[in-house]
Amino acid sequence: MEQAANLTELLVRQKIIAAVFIVLIFLLTIEFIRRRALKERYALLWLAASIVLIPLVLWYELLLKISKVLGIAYPPATILLTAIIFIILILFHFSVALSKTRRHEEKLLLRIAEQDERLDTLEREVARLRGNDPATGDAPESRGG
Repeated sequence: MEQAANLTELLVRQKIIAAVFIVLIFLLTIEFIRRRALKERYALLWLAASIVLIPLVLWYELLLKISKVLGIAYPPATILLTAIIFIILILFHFSVALSKTRRHEEKLLLRIAEQDERLDTLEREVARLRGNDPATGDAPESRGG
C-alpha cells in the first residue's frame, strides 16, 4: 500500500513539474511577443504546443484515450511523441523562414554590388567631367601662364 502511495505522489509531482514547465513556456512566449522579441508568426507553434500539451499532462484519462487510439502502450510516451512532433514542426518552420531570409539576403547582396558598380561609374564620370583622369590619377593641368 505504501508503494502505491509513493507512486501516486511521484506521478502527481511529475504532473506538477511538467505543467509548470509548459505554462512557463507559454508565458515566456507571450512575454517575448509583448516585448517584440518574438514575432507572432514564429510564436504560434510554441503557443499551440503549450495548449496541446497541458491537457495531456493534467488529464490522465484523456492521455489514456489518445494513447489507446494511437496504439501506444505507455501513456507518458504520448506526451513525449507530441512534444517531438511540435519540435519537428518548429524546426521545419524555422528552416523555411531561414531559407526565405537567405534568398532575400542574396538579392540584397546583388543589389549592393550593382549599386557599388553604379557608384564607381558615376565617380569616374564626375572625375572625367572635372578634368581628372581617374585611370592615371592626373589632375587637370593649370591653364594659367
